[in-house]
Amino acid sequence: MILFKSTAFTIPSTIPSTIPSTIPSRTRVPTVHRAATPTSAVPTGRIIHSSSSTTLQSSSLNQSDDDNNNKSSDNDGFQIPPIIYLLSASALWGTYPSTIKSLFASPGASITPQEVTLIRFILMAFLSITLRTISPSPPPTPPPPKTFKEQIVKRVPNSIYLSSLELSTISFLGTLLNTGGLASLPALKGATLLTSLNIFTPIISSIFGATESERKVDTLTWIGCLTALIASTYALIPDGGGLDIFDGFGGAEFSVLGGSFFFATAKVRLSSMLKVHGDEDLTTGRIVGQAGLAAAGLGIVDETNLAHELGPELFGGGGVVVTDAARIVGGWVGDVTLEQVFWVVASSILSGAGALWCQGKGQKSVPAPKAQLFFSTQTIFAAVWALVLLHEEITNHELVGGGILVAGLTAVSYLQSRKYEVEGDKKTQ
Repeated sequence: MILFKSTAFTIPSTIPSTIPSTIPSRTRVPTVHRAATPTSAVPTGRIIHSSSSTTLQSSSLNQSDDDNNNKSSDNDGFQIPPIIYLLSASALWGTYPSTIKSLFASPGASITPQEVTLIRFILMAFLSITLRTISPSPPPTPPPPKTFKEQIVKRVPNSIYLSSLELSTISFLGTLLNTGGLASLPALKGATLLTSLNIFTPIISSIFGATESERKVDTLTWIGCLTALIASTYALIPDGGGLDIFDGFGGAEFSVLGGSFFFATAKVRLSSMLKVHGDEDLTTGRIVGQAGLAAAGLGIVDETNLAHELGPELFGGGGVVVTDAARIVGGWVGDVTLEQVFWVVASSILSGAGALWCQGKGQKSVPAPKAQLFFSTQTIFAAVWALVLLHEEITNHELVGGGILVAGLTAVSYLQSRKYEVEGDKKTQ
């Protein structure tokens, strides 16, 4: 399209949650009114989901950071274990490389990565607002008012708007740094650098967690995150070798690491904010905020070249008349094929709004470091989706790395489950 300039772009083999945003469901703490006594809040009990046929123990994931922050749904029926939401988010994020590659391989209108990013954000915001509007969830119980000093101590803004803005800003900074670095790096090297999420997340949580329990990352979680880092890195090595992550380490590499740092920070802050705000509201606000920041950011740096083309020639612009620009844009839209529409919508739903919705549901009761253990399976899911959608063979390194990752995740989950059982037995004695 004449109005848009093309830029180099490299698709990483595994993509973080850059856009990654979800649709949260709100819960409220039930109260019981006793005769002749003041109304008192009834502590919510944990629902432990366990099954002898389940390999990964989800009972350990249901241990909330703070018991008084555990919220239960009004529905007393079956509750989906957090592990299902976490693995679903990872599986949906894993679709990103394959759907984006399919989009750029589709016949039709010329489209740049910057345009795809902006279109995806807009579609994600529309989907989030629509789902939030038709959600049958009752209005959330507003958190008690806090003074500014109390909010600083709690490390979470009392306003859903401020919390959403913070999350969207952190995620957007991660996207900018990641995209800038990947533009001049091989996809494999960029994807390997992004596995640093597995170590950044527990480090950031131990320093910036909103509560003492969030800042206390247990030894098993550290071991699990280190195992995930090693396994994910190994899985990305080609069978023929040829990966030297430290070869020519410079600005682009540091940019990707910076993006990884902000992505990890967003996960930690999300866990903290979900103790105060409903996950549906927070996810919707986060996605809408990212869409606004993306539109403003692309406009400021003129990534689409639109501002330059429409600007007056006196100030160095193209001097294109608005009606002529509209005709050009209309022609470009006419060249867009159904195949392109399908892949951009699929990407927006799956690795965009859908993944973030699952992330919010899962992290509502699971601290960020433990959640990252399950998010690390994204490497495995990305390889599976590449096999299904692109017919790319799974390498031996991916098989071995995936096996190590699943084995480590299973072992850590089981040991944590046993640890909580022992601690529970001691409390009842």
